[in-house]
Amino acid sequence: MVSSIVSIDWLQIYADVSLLKYSDEYEAKILDYGTKNFEILEEVYLQGSLFCSVQRKPRSEIIKSHTAVIKFENSLLYFADAETIIATFLRECEIHLLSITRIDLAVDFKKFKNGLLPQSLIKGFMKEKFLKNGRGKYTLIGSQKNILDVSYLRFGTKSSDVNVYLYNKSLEMKEKVYKPYIAERWKQLEGSPLQDVWRLEFSLTAKATTFIDEQTGEIQTITLRTFSNTKQQKEIISALEKRYFEFKVNDGQKNKTRMKRLLLLDLEQTTFTNRYLPAGSDIYKRDKILMKNLYTLDKEHRDIPNYLIEAKTDLIDFMTQNQTLKEYYDNKVLQWDKTVFR
Repeated sequence: MVSSIVSIDWLQIYADVSLLKYSDEYEAKILDYGTKNFEILEEVYLQGSLFCSVQRKPRSEIIKSHTAVIKFENSLLYFADAETIIATFLRECEIHLLSITRIDLAVDFKKFKNGLLPQSLIKGFMKEKFLKNGRGKYTLIGSQKNILDVSYLRFGTKSSDVNVYLYNKSLEMKEKVYKPYIAERWKQLEGSPLQDVWRLEFSLTAKATTFIDEQTGEIQTITLRTFSNTKQQKEIISALEKRYFEFKVNDGQKNKTRMKRLLLLDLEQTTFTNRYLPAGSDIYKRDKILMKNLYTLDKEHRDIPNYLIEAKTDLIDFMTQNQTLKEYYDNKVLQWDKTVFR
């Protein structure tokens, strides 16, 4: 039994479909209407079940004519081999993934790490017993009968790169659509099967899918491989919680930062933080500097032991396994050889 379960609940991508050709196992049906930004909206089926929807043929010249937006069916994302299934579809239909335009990561649980119930957190927030770090707009949904019952708290707006939702998932599935593939996973959760399951969900746009290690500068980006990497999912949610869903216990101090942090999730601890990288940012800048310093080490310093020269060669070989760094190395190595050091 586990205290929480992580999942990916929404995946939408932007892709190059200039060579698009659905293979025989997929059936595409063009609908009678399009969308705001695309003239064609089609549904793609696999073995009779809806697999994804494809928006293509842009209405505006701002969007490249050979591109499309593809949203994958929710139930597919809960398959253990979702990454392989999606990658196979893209490969067989000759679709080139350009970017992830929206991805939602969620953690399901019955109570927080400290035993606090989710509805108690929301009520404590309403009464300023718990103070959320940062500023921004929020939305509350609940019902009032004999007592006030809150079931939904959202931070962010439609224009935000990150939206955060805390809501009663059990109640949502009772009132809207029951999803057996989600309910089946809940059997792993600790506690009474009659107890409601809550969900903390982070909805990210393309700008919010990059994370930076504050200690090392390492870049981590959400990709299709994230589906098969539960540890990375937990690290990402932990980083998002730290930045977008951190609460402090209000002890009356004027400085919120000095208040005690409210411990909520029991996930992987991480030094990564969510960061927006402006267009043109070089995410490999530190790696390139390190590579140059390694390569020129024995040029700048005399009498370097052989074991260090061998070690630096091994490190460069390891770094050039990355295609971007390999191209950089191939373009720069002759220049570095010609550099004269005093």
